[in-house]
Amino acid sequence: MFSGWLCRSRGVPRQGLGNRDTGAGLNELSNGLARHGVKRFYVEAVIGTSNLASIGVATRLLSDAPVPTMDSVSGEPALAFTKLVEC
Repeated sequence: MFSGWLCRSRGVPRQGLGNRDTGAGLNELSNGLARHGVKRFYVEAVIGTSNLASIGVATRLLSDAPVPTMDSVSGEPALAFTKLVEC
């Protein structure tokens, strides 16, 4: 399991760059895995409840029904978003 991926926008907040860049990254990952025979994979994002911008991105791109949890790294309350991606 990969832990601690941090993405910082290089633009003005609330310009949709997180949605654009994360969506493009998921598409690139899907295309790359498909070239190697992967048919589907899961993406999971665990986001602290105070990180409203990232929650918005995850809600749009991954799931509109996150599961409340505790982040195993920080110990803080978080939301877990999961999506099955078809290649």
